[in-house]
Amino acid sequence: MAPDSARGSTYKAFARTFDHLRSCLFDPALMVTGYAGLDAAAGVFEALRPSSPSAIDHVKILFRHGLVGESIRTPEEFAAGSV
Repeated sequence: MAPDSARGSTYKAFARTFDHLRSCLFDPALMVTGYAGLDAAAGVFEALRPSSPSAIDHVKILFRHGLVGESIRTPEEFAAGSV
């Protein structure tokens, strides 16, 4: 577990994000970087735990029933009905 000083900055970032959401400073849909079905669960958890900060591709992936397969769809693919 990270020392309290390292976690403190993370907590401040989360608090600031929630303040911005509550104040409607940005659209929360912008935080969604992917959509996946349950078949993709293992890949989703892997994608949300990158090996380094430079390997971050996803922030928030929403599970949607009805999506089939192991791929994570982009918001654009999901909006276009690519299931």
